[in-house]
Amino acid sequence: MRKQKQVLTIIITFCLLLAASNAGAQFKVKRLELSSFLSFEEKTFEPFPMVRYNRVEGLFLGAGLTVNPPMLPAVAFTLRGGYGTGNEEWRYEADIEKSFFEMNQLQIGAGYFYSTSSLDDWYIGWIENSLAAVLFSNDYMNYFARKGFEVFINKDFFDNKFRVRLETANYDYESMPRETNWSLFRRDHKFRLNPQVAEGNETSLRLTLSYDGRDNPLFPLSGWLIDGIYERTFNDFETDGLFMTVRRYQTTFGSQRVRAKALLGARTGSIAEQHLMDLGGLGTLPGYEIKEYSNGNRLLLLSLSYQFGGDILSKIPLSFIPIYDAMSLSLFTDSGWLSLVDKDAAIFEGFDNVRVDHMKTDVGLALSVSEEMLVMKFAKRTDRSEDAWHFLLRLMYKF
Repeated sequence: MRKQKQVLTIIITFCLLLAASNAGAQFKVKRLELSSFLSFEEKTFEPFPMVRYNRVEGLFLGAGLTVNPPMLPAVAFTLRGGYGTGNEEWRYEADIEKSFFEMNQLQIGAGYFYSTSSLDDWYIGWIENSLAAVLFSNDYMNYFARKGFEVFINKDFFDNKFRVRLETANYDYESMPRETNWSLFRRDHKFRLNPQVAEGNETSLRLTLSYDGRDNPLFPLSGWLIDGIYERTFNDFETDGLFMTVRRYQTTFGSQRVRAKALLGARTGSIAEQHLMDLGGLGTLPGYEIKEYSNGNRLLLLSLSYQFGGDILSKIPLSFIPIYDAMSLSLFTDSGWLSLVDKDAAIFEGFDNVRVDHMKTDVGLALSVSEEMLVMKFAKRTDRSEDAWHFLLRLMYKF
């Protein structure tokens, strides 16, 4: 019993540190500053931890500090740094950002970085991926390192609901091999190998358009959330990329609600590992194996979830369970399509080949605790009956 409590304490501590950590994302748009519902007291010094776990860095331990000098109004300096105990390497980032206007802000910034990156942060957060890796040896992301600099400008419109971001960056790619196989509950299980990337230098020019029409940025009940990214790259890799995410939140009856999400991705000009996409596992098709379908340059993913809230569970006499009042039930389905077309094909070419019988689909149910702070998913793939069920955990899940 004492050992179980110690294990539980380790897990809870690790989760809390993860929740406070900061990891960069390539295809996710920062949300908190977009919302007019939240306000923050500006602090002169604001430190924060950086903790994550994966098969290429092992346990990554670091910290960051944001400084808002009183003599430089609306200027923020952010420093981040940490060390991977598995690969025995440092990662770091230094940013400076200047903001103008209190409403519909204009932000200009620049940064220098040596970071561990992944295309998979489009589908899954670093927090829940770290939890799956440290507990069950399920690392759903592929990784590479980038070293270089970036310059960006953001402009908000229409009461901060619409954002335009333009950024340019230059960086070198580095491969990252698997460096650890340790996990808490599956110590004999080995992590997947991490694929090598095509090393070289890349300059990127990226335009992001983002609309946040949700009624609440933390626990939305209704509204649209739309991101679109167009990217052009040069030097060793000349590519065009288009990545779109559309989410809809809608209430139905009582505390019940429905959520829908669509992802579309396309890349032309390169079939290097760092420019290709995958399907399978947490974040895409939870009923399938991790990256069961890989190395595509055209992707379509549709997800639908119906949340009953506590309307169904409240009718079942299980209130003796300590967290039962905080639990809710939902049903979900995901359907995805991945294809590899000629790298020189037009950016929308290939999507005309999408057919319903080509889509890979799963269905399942989920039990959530405290507005999806913890989600237990039971997912079943629909293309076979044997070995078709998967159990997955999600932490601080955001649809």
